[in-house]
Amino acid sequence: MRQYLVEGATGGFDFIVDRSKPFIHENRVDGKLAFTRIPGRFSVCDCINGNNRRYSRNVWEKNLAPTSPLQESIKRNAAFGLLEHPKDGIVTLLSPISHIVTKAQMMENANERGQKVYEVVGEIALLETQEGLKLKALIEGGYNPLVSSRGYGSLSKAADGVDEVCEDYVCESWDVVIKPSFESAELMPE
Repeated sequence: MRQYLVEGATGGFDFIVDRSKPFIHENRVDGKLAFTRIPGRFSVCDCINGNNRRYSRNVWEKNLAPTSPLQESIKRNAAFGLLEHPKDGIVTLLSPISHIVTKAQMMENANERGQKVYEVVGEIALLETQEGLKLKALIEGGYNPLVSSRGYGSLSKAADGVDEVCEDYVCESWDVVIKPSFESAELMPE
């Protein structure tokens, strides 16, 4: 069994990923591989990230509501994810699309101190694009994809000096990035 220790935000190791299990593959009608699905943690509510920002539970509940623009994009298979965030913030069909987000939801969990936390968890599906095949090769080499949300909205300065993401924030998708603002935003290939 090939196992990889995954370093958490606290510097300790949070969990072990067992790479001896196969990826979850979906096949097209013609029998060819269509995509590989990979689940994981996308974000954690109400904690300060590496960009000194805090996304509240309310912000994520709004973005994860059944009729939100994000969920509508997911339903249409149009929540495209890229390898790294676009420099200009614009995503088109000519962008380096590597995956689509197929699922995103809120989940109650406990942190390392046993306190209740709310996480955004979900799943991506790798695409057979040049970037998707590159990402698949990196994963097969032992890389656990790290993700970062891509969206737009305003910020307000909280009393503790943290930039609060306001409720007008609209999440478009999650990109695979080398340095996410949430260190624990990691996908876990099974």
